[in-house]
Amino acid sequence: LLALLTGHVLMAELGLSAPTVRVVRTGPTQFNFSDLLSPPSTKEAPKGAGIHITVDRFALSGGAMIVEDLAINPLRTWTVEGMAVELADFSTRPLGPGATASVAFTLAGTPISLKVSDLRLMPENAHGALSIQGFDLTLLLPYLPAGAPATLQSGLMTASLTLDHGAGSGTQAGGDLRFENLVVLRQGQTTPLVSAPLVTVAVKDFALRNRDVAVGQIQLEGNPTVFD
Repeated sequence: LLALLTGHVLMAELGLSAPTVRVVRTGPTQFNFSDLLSPPSTKEAPKGAGIHITVDRFALSGGAMIVEDLAINPLRTWTVEGMAVELADFSTRPLGPGATASVAFTLAGTPISLKVSDLRLMPENAHGALSIQGFDLTLLLPYLPAGAPATLQSGLMTASLTLDHGAGSGTQAGGDLRFENLVVLRQGQTTPLVSAPLVTVAVKDFALRNRDVAVGQIQLEGNPTVFD
């Protein structure tokens, strides 16, 4: 109770079991919850105002999410299953302790996991490791531009990436991408334009800061067949 007098809400433990969320994308940037988001205030908040929140432990288990994308043709429904989230030592206070977090779920049958350490909001900071196991790239075909000269017939992607973000240093990333059974077709052509049983891509020192992009090294290996 003493913490409340100083504008600090301390939660020892929070738990959420088997929540289901339905999200509908109705336009390029419109969703079925857009009307709940108020525009940002232009007034500067007075110093000392606001309440800080600290959560010692948060756990979500058995979560599910259904995302209906009505902004593309044909319509696409994405299903997220088996969502599990764990968060420890999270705080909105400036210079608060670095939190740890882990998120795991299955998207369209693909296991995806993210582990984060030293997570802070003020100043912004996070170190993460992202893993994607065998994502079917053909699920992204409705998002390709209409009239594209080539299309994807098949392909699976596995990724293992590290991510670092800091308020002053921007975002850095690196890791390995693996593409299996990659087949690209030219529009109106039945013979594959490019086919490769395996292609690996290693990225080092990718940096994004103030919309500036820099890459230290990209290494690509594979034995593709190209039809001319």
